[in-house]
Amino acid sequence: MKFVSLDIKNKYCKGIYLYTNLEAITDAKQVKPADYYKFEIRTRIKGKLAKKIVEVKNKSFVKALEYVSSLKDEFREDIKEYGTIRNKKKIEQLSLAADKKTFLELANEYIDYKTPNWKPSTITNNKNALLVRATELHDKYIEDITIKDIQTFVNKMSADFQPNTVNGAIGSLRSFLTYNESNIPWKKLKRPIAEKIHYHFELEDTKKIIAAMREYSKMIINGEVYYQHLEIKNVFLFLLQGRRINEVLSLTFDNITSATYTITAERSKISRSLTFDLTPELKTVVQQQRKISTDDKVFHLAQNTIRRHFYSLLKGLGYPRIRIHDIRHMIASTLLQNGTPIADISVMLGHQSVQTTERIYSTTAKEQATRAVQALDNLVKQENNVEIEKKLKKLKILLPEKTEEELIALLEVF
Repeated sequence: MKFVSLDIKNKYCKGIYLYTNLEAITDAKQVKPADYYKFEIRTRIKGKLAKKIVEVKNKSFVKALEYVSSLKDEFREDIKEYGTIRNKKKIEQLSLAADKKTFLELANEYIDYKTPNWKPSTITNNKNALLVRATELHDKYIEDITIKDIQTFVNKMSADFQPNTVNGAIGSLRSFLTYNESNIPWKKLKRPIAEKIHYHFELEDTKKIIAAMREYSKMIINGEVYYQHLEIKNVFLFLLQGRRINEVLSLTFDNITSATYTITAERSKISRSLTFDLTPELKTVVQQQRKISTDDKVFHLAQNTIRRHFYSLLKGLGYPRIRIHDIRHMIASTLLQNGTPIADISVMLGHQSVQTTERIYSTTAKEQATRAVQALDNLVKQENNVEIEKKLKKLKILLPEKTEEELIALLEVF
């Protein structure tokens, strides 16, 4: 096979050659249909011959020829300007390198583009993952980032954060890199494993913590009750209802009626509005916050401030430090261990389904199952004991000369 010149009537094919086993082509019908066609464009500039190979797929021969013909003038102009196609490619590559953007630049553009469609919590999570924590990647180009770079990021973050937080950051990073057409082999990434929640404090310990939160910073002066940190105490009271910290801090007075309060879909983890009753205690909280708030927000505190007070409370009680989010687990585990239906707990926590609650508290559920088995075993043993007593009573009548130990031995044999 070789490149053969085309001389087809009514077709602009001067300087265009087809790779074929034909000797000459003067009619398009001479060319058999094929999956692709290989052409060569030839042109002379200042006496020098320039060539360019063009392969066309999934087109008829006529359409393929028309396409190649459309490239001929452009090819000729490129040779005039750059001398060779190779020189043009070098210049284009230099231009592309100058226009390339770093991870940080693309991350900022990505977040700006996505923000209108994201929940506030999603915006915060992505900013934390991409802009705050992935600093080692900021100056890299996307195509230069490897699985090793991602693993280093994960390992470093795992030293300071809980597994769920790290895995959330991985999710943000993966979405961003995939959006920018990265080819990271994510299956090779070693992720931290989050342990199942199991609350270890005894019931009396839980009662102490709850009592301390309800009365946090309370002072009595001349018979009058004051709270040194009233707003902190009021946040604690909402947290004791099973709310997440971001749900509490996002509350506005528009979300509250005389009888209920609502976590909006934008702030809810399950992207659905959640409405709860205002207990008498929470009604008092709302009244107090209305007096001190200067706008529509119920609370004006940072999470770190609340966290610092919570740690101080635990230290004062002599307990180890736990996360604010563990308050939810503390409440749920305690209720579950004391017979509250898991369906009720699921609604209180605002979970998507009962299955979510069961999955999180699987360790506790296992203990409940063990207790249930033990209870059944005890019940069976009680029934057996009643039967043994009846048989023993009959044997005493039939064999009055035998001792009780001897009669029991006879029962075991039979």
